[in-house]
Amino acid sequence: MSALFKSMTPILAVAVLTACTATPLTPTRSTPVIPTAVATIAPAATFHPTATTAPTATPVPTSTPIPTATSAPTPAPVAPVVIDDAWSTYTNEKYGFSFRYPPDWILKEIVDPVNTMSGHAVHLTHPTDPAVRMIIAFKRADEERRIAPTGMGDGELISRGSVSILGQQVERLTRVFLEKDLAVYYGWPRSAAAGGDLVFWLALDCACSAGDPAVAGLAPEVEQIADAIVESIEVTK
Repeated sequence: MSALFKSMTPILAVAVLTACTATPLTPTRSTPVIPTAVATIAPAATFHPTATTAPTATPVPTSTPIPTATSAPTPAPVAPVVIDDAWSTYTNEKYGFSFRYPPDWILKEIVDPVNTMSGHAVHLTHPTDPAVRMIIAFKRADEERRIAPTGMGDGELISRGSVSILGQQVERLTRVFLEKDLAVYYGWPRSAAAGGDLVFWLALDCACSAGDPAVAGLAPEVEQIADAIVESIEVTK
C-alpha cells in the first residue's frame, strides 16, 4: 500500500495542478456607469423653501375693540324744545314750586300712603310709551326723608353737558347700556338742586329691557323735553 501510494503521488499532484490551471481566470471588466438624470439633480437641500420664497401666512384681521359705555357716542343734537302757551303748568302749593310740561304727558302725584315717596314726588309719563317717565322728587332741606334712590340700573354714567336749575348749573348724566340711553339723571347721586329751603331729585327713566332689539331707549327728542321740564322749575313762595 505504501509503494502504491508513493507511486500515485505524482499523478495526484499533476491532477491538482491541472485543475488549478486548466481554466485561466479572465479579469473582470467593470461596466462603465452611464450618468443619469439623477446625477444632475441638485441636492435635496436646495429644494427647501427659503425665507424669501416661503408662502406668507394669510393675515388674521385684528378685531375692532368693542366700544364700552364710557365711549358711547353722543346722540346727534336736535332742535331745542321751546316751551309755549300750549304747555301745562303744575303747581305744588304745599312746597311752593311749579314746572311746565307738555299737555299730552300724563301727570300723577304720588300720594299713596304705602309708597315711600308719598307726598314727595310727581311722575310724568310719556303719552305713547308708558315705560318712559319723568320723576320729580322734592322735600324741604330740613326733612329727614330720602328722595334719591340708593342705586341705579345696568350701564355706565356718561356726562353730557349740564342744565340750569333754579339759577345753578347741574351736571347732566346719561345712563348708557348696550349703546342705548336708558336714563338721564340731573346731579346724580346727590339731590339735583336746592331752591330756598327746597331740595329736588330729578330723572328721566326708561323702565325697559335694553336687551330687547325692539327697544331703542330714550329718544333724543324725549331727553330734550325732560331738560326743558327741569329748567322750567320755579319757586313760587
